[in-house]
Amino acid sequence: MRPRLGVAASAVLLTSTVLVALGSAVTHACHAAGDIPTGPRPAVVAGDIMRSAAARVTPGDNLARAADVMESLGSREVPVVTGRTLVGILTRTDMEPHRGHYEWTPVLAAMTPNPRRYERNPGSKVLARRIPIIMAGMPSAELP
Repeated sequence: MRPRLGVAASAVLLTSTVLVALGSAVTHACHAAGDIPTGPRPAVVAGDIMRSAAARVTPGDNLARAADVMESLGSREVPVVTGRTLVGILTRTDMEPHRGHYEWTPVLAAMTPNPRRYERNPGSKVLARRIPIIMAGMPSAELP
């Protein structure tokens, strides 16, 4: 005999089922309308999806400056550099615990240190293996 679900658990299960079905229907409709290309994707290299090096912050900058840089780019992340060395990445998610304290919180307190990165190298074997995995996880997204 299966255990009975409570009303709240049943509602969550029903909601998630409906959302999955809705997402599938929208994706199918987009494919049918031709909004999402169905053919093979062109080769993508790291340089094609990277942002310019001008948009960055340092560990000593405050989160208010980082938020301004992100807003000016329309981005949710910004690289953290010291000189010409990448030392971290700062995302909106990293900043969330410090909301209301951006002016006096240094980037160093919120950033993710030592992020993985790829040089502008179209022949990178590691990147070539990872792009299909990333793209499989977001089939309806287009890379810039």
